[in-house]
Amino acid sequence: MYLLTIILFSFTFTSCAEESTVNLDVWVGEYGFFESTLNPVNDTIMMWDYYIDIYKEGNGYFANIVVQGRMTDKDIITRVVGDENAISLLFEENTISEWQPRYEKGDVILTLENSEYGMLTYWGKLSPNLYESQVQGMVHFTGIERSR
Repeated sequence: MYLLTIILFSFTFTSCAEESTVNLDVWVGEYGFFESTLNPVNDTIMMWDYYIDIYKEGNGYFANIVVQGRMTDKDIITRVVGDENAISLLFEENTISEWQPRYEKGDVILTLENSEYGMLTYWGKLSPNLYESQVQGMVHFTGIERSR
């Protein structure tokens, strides 16, 4: 009986440890960031769209990050960890192809922090294409209204 109690306790503790105990519902939603510049070689416009969809699945929070634009096509799934003030998006998997940048599971893709100025971005393994957008702690992403 003693051994059975220990086994059941260990199983229960392990199962609970895998569940998210922090409510991140405040972050659930869609966010976007856009950057563009004039190509100095041929005067065409180069553009990139960044899209983040944060959602709850089971007891965890995840985000799909899509970046599309000039010579760029990324689509990755991340695990979301943090609290109501800041979250980090940790790499889980690529969803479209093998030629995408190689990330290791758990790499910090980026971190978002709520502030009085808006949602601040701290770039990790993912970074914007334009030098001026690479500054850490700037407001880049904003909420996107869902059309229904």
